[in-house]
Amino acid sequence: MKKTLFICLLMFTLIGCDPGESMEAIINNSTNKNLSIFFDSEINDFDMQLNIESNTTKELLNFRANTGGVILSFRDYDSIYIKDSSNEILKVYKADTPGKNIYNVDEYWSVSEPSKNHFVYTYEITEEDFE
Repeated sequence: MKKTLFICLLMFTLIGCDPGESMEAIINNSTNKNLSIFFDSEINDFDMQLNIESNTTKELLNFRANTGGVILSFRDYDSIYIKDSSNEILKVYKADTPGKNIYNVDEYWSVSEPSKNHFVYTYEITEEDFE
């Protein structure tokens, strides 16, 4: 009887375990400039700043979800802009900015799945982004 109870408890535990999904969002600065990326929200208090040195990669986000899928979205931000070390604004992104746009995750972010249920999103900033 103990053995049966143990097996039942083990089965319920394993069935109840959801491996979940995890995600990383990485920004690669492939320029010769040290950059500051500002995520600006006028509605919520979600403002965020990421400083990234020249020719380096920086993690923007590391997220784990136990249910549902993991989706990268910037809809909480009104604008995202990039400044150089002299505080000059080099680029301003809005959700509807034409061309290469950090908001457009499906088109301009590369996505890989290095392990099961773990996704890595990478956005690359190049000199051409500022032309």
